[in-house]
Amino acid sequence: MTSFKNTLLLASAFAAAVSGAPVEQASAVSTKRGLAYNQVTALNPFAKKPCFSWSYNWGSAAGGDIQGTEYVPMNWGEKMFGEWDNLAEAALASGSKHLLAFNEPDLAEQANMSPEAAAAAYQQYMNPYGDRARLGSPAITNGAAPYGLDWMKKFFDACAGNCKIDFLAIHWYDGAEHAFWFKKHITECIEFAKAHGIDKIWVTEFQGMGDDVSQVKFMNEVLPWLDSNDSVERYAYFMVDTLLRGKSVSSVGQRYSS
Repeated sequence: MTSFKNTLLLASAFAAAVSGAPVEQASAVSTKRGLAYNQVTALNPFAKKPCFSWSYNWGSAAGGDIQGTEYVPMNWGEKMFGEWDNLAEAALASGSKHLLAFNEPDLAEQANMSPEAAAAAYQQYMNPYGDRARLGSPAITNGAAPYGLDWMKKFFDACAGNCKIDFLAIHWYDGAEHAFWFKKHITECIEFAKAHGIDKIWVTEFQGMGDDVSQVKFMNEVLPWLDSNDSVERYAYFMVDTLLRGKSVSSVGQRYSS
């Protein structure tokens, strides 16, 4: 499953200041960090690094060696519905303990679902696994209304308490110079999740856009913050295929691996 971005999403403007999210002391090695990939061979340079605990590819089958991580399958959207149950069962049998729902349903270029259609599909395809895996919400963009959290609010309204959701899945893209706005948006999403009875979020795609130097600076600021934030359960930078220069790992990839 490819999830390349053709356009840069605008960050949402939030009126409230960043509030202090509950935090805990960061451990020496992050257990939250994930590997988002298109080609499974792109995982090879990151093989069995202790900072990586999980991987996903916007699909429902790993496609090869996932280097000791937990593979987390995704029910990408309508085109996956027919084969979802068989692939989800196979993933659970192989050790997956989490399932992700629809990829950016708030974007026409991605899963492209109304909140009402997504709520109905979630109850049909995701809820049945609620007693066997931890379930993620649809993964939304950080776009301003009607995208992002505005779409998610309508989704929760349509669910009317009937969607089994263990963590909120979100994405963020903006310039690498906007680490402040990244933290502010993540805090807003944490507050939104808690208002709906959910105490964890996953940032399943994010990137500070810019050259390698700018991205490393961005990571230096946000990775320790994510690792120390108790409400952020897992996260994945977009994406390991782009962190390679031939067979070598870029400086951005090296920072993400440290």
